Formats: sequence, structure tokens, C-alpha cells
Amino acid sequence: MITEDQHFRFQRRGYIVLEKILSESVLTWLQSRCDEAVDWKASGMRSLGIEEDGINLLGKRYFVSGYRKQNIELDRFLFGDVMAEISSGLLGETVYLHNEQFVVKGQDQRSRFAWHQDSGYSVYRGGAELHAPYLTCWIALDDMSAQNGTISVLSFDEFGEGRLMEHWWDEDEAAMVGYSGEQPGSLMEVPAGSIVCFSSFTMHRSGMNQTERLRRSYIVQYASTAFGFQNDPQRRYAPSGGVDFIKASQRVIQPEPLPN
Repeated sequence: MITEDQHFRFQRRGYIVLEKILSESVLTWLQSRCDEAVDWKASGMRSLGIEEDGINLLGKRYFVSGYRKQNIELDRFLFGDVMAEISSGLLGETVYLHNEQFVVKGQDQRSRFAWHQDSGYSVYRGGAELHAPYLTCWIALDDMSAQNGTISVLSFDEFGEGRLMEHWWDEDEAAMVGYSGEQPGSLMEVPAGSIVCFSSFTMHRSGMNQTERLRRSYIVQYASTAFGFQNDPQRRYAPSGGVDFIKASQRVIQPEPLPN
């Protein structure tokens, strides 16, 4: 599935786009799981009487991480054929699931998300030790556009040269920030069912959703090497538990496939 040219461009530029790679049935299935995850998160926030929970803003943006623990059926996608081919094609013979989260935006100015690297969150907010970059698969569950707040990415040759940059917390953005310059980046206007694959050292941001519909995406992250916490290097840093997926090019987990 991942060609030599795609692998080369991923290493050189920090990202590739796999347009409409998911079947309609798998896409519909993921959309339903996403809706369930948002309902679960919103209900929990309402029951606590809170409107802000970390980077979650009730009715405005949701980051539902680790929902596979609530619905084990997600493993059929996370460890399925498509993600096995993508992750091994870009990371090599050893792969483990690092994290998975649904990201959903409503119509609100605070639904935008500032320039950051995913490893910037891991190190400067999560307390992870410095590490080799992992793989982020940003899965479009809706048609993505500038109007509904799709992501923009800065290639390695545009900024950073593939290095991890220092990040800081911005109260106004309610988010970590790793870049505040004027580079616009490349806008990822892709149809639903597409996957933007980028390095956790790739700087990216997302815009404000200006439409009346929720904008849904699913972020799945895989790593080739384990890493720990700054204050406890022996304790594995992996929001979804560091689940082994592929070892020596052989799949450790091979669940029942989703219908195509």
C-alpha cells in the first residue's frame, strides 16, 4: 500500500496524503463510533457541571482519547489490514499503538487549534522523555475544507527541518503552541475517507469550523520505539497503553476484519 516514493516523501517532507483510502462501509462505521465517543464525553462533562476539561470545550471541540477502552470493537480498525499496511510501510518492522482519539469541532472561534507538533504535547505537557518521532494518521471522517477547519501542515523544508521545537501553553488558545510565525502551511482539503499521515515532529494546526455541522476526524498514532516519562524512564509513555501490533514484520494482533 505504501510505495517507495511515498515513504521517501514522508521521510523528506514529514507527511503524505492517502486520498479516499477507506471504503464507504468502514468510513460509515467509524463515523458512528465517533458520534458515540462525543456523546460519551459530552455527557460526562455535563454530569460534572464543567464546560472545559483540558483541551476539551463543551459543545465547541472534543478530544476523546482512548475510547477503545470503552468500545473494544475499535480494535478491528486499529489493528486491521489497512492500518497494518500503513504503519509498517512508514515505520518498519516494529509497530505498537501509541494513542487514538476522536477530534470533533463545532461552530466556534475556539474550535481552532494552534500550530504544534504532536511530540510537543507529549514532551512539554505530557511529561514524556525526548523520543524518536512517531506516526500520526489523521483520518478525515467528513469532507475537509478551510470552512470547516481542516488541518494545515508545514513540511520539514518549510519549518523545523524535522526537529522537535519547544512548546508553551497559551491560555487564550487553551492549547500548546510550538510556532507563532507567518507561514501558512499546506491546507489539507481532502474528501472523507482520506488519511493524512505525518510525523509527530511535523508542525500542524487546524482552523475554525465556520459551518453549522460538526467536523469529525479520528487520530491514530503508532510508534516504532517505546519511550518513557522524564521523571520515570522505565514507565512506558503511551496514552493507549503501548499495545504491541507488529514485531519482526509479523502482526501480533489480527482481529476479525470489518466488512467492506
